[in-house]
Amino acid sequence: MTELGPISADGMVLAFLRAEFDARRFDPELVAFARTVGLDVHRLVRDANLQDGAQNASRRALLGIFRSHGEAKVLYQGFPEDVAWRRVSATPAELGQFKYANWPDCHILTNGTRRVAEGVKNYRNVLLPARPDIHVPALIAKLKAGEVLAPIIAVNGADDVVLVEGHMRAMAYAQVGAPAAVDMILGTSPNIRQWPLY
Repeated sequence: MTELGPISADGMVLAFLRAEFDARRFDPELVAFARTVGLDVHRLVRDANLQDGAQNASRRALLGIFRSHGEAKVLYQGFPEDVAWRRVSATPAELGQFKYANWPDCHILTNGTRRVAEGVKNYRNVLLPARPDIHVPALIAKLKAGEVLAPIIAVNGADDVVLVEGHMRAMAYAQVGAPAAVDMILGTSPNIRQWPLY
């Protein structure tokens, strides 16, 4: 991986929300609920100002709302508060060696290895609720058309890089082998192993 410089936790939150927004994971009911508590998803995600403290606080609240529904609420449970974030780039080959978050479906997809490269081999033949057999080919088409995808968000422990957000994009990059440098946001913490999904 190539180091590109630090990014604030608020910058990571914005990148996370933009990726979810681009993937159309924002349920209309959730957008409507956010509006009832005074959060305008479109303004906070599309017209973001990272210098605006109120906007940053609203985005953190929005991520909390979004990630407190259903299975998604597990994502940040036990996540350490002392994570330092930075921008990096990785090659598609490096992405193939990263691990998916410790979700049951990721074990099924990879025969227990959780490695992205194993997911690339298997995603067409394993039917999962997240439907990588549909989403990964769509992302590959975007890459081949020259579209720039949202940065992947991951954390780095002593021995493994584990994806937090961008599992499908990682598979698409690893399969296509392009671009040569993939934008990522990488977090590190001496306490990252306390995160159950690590």
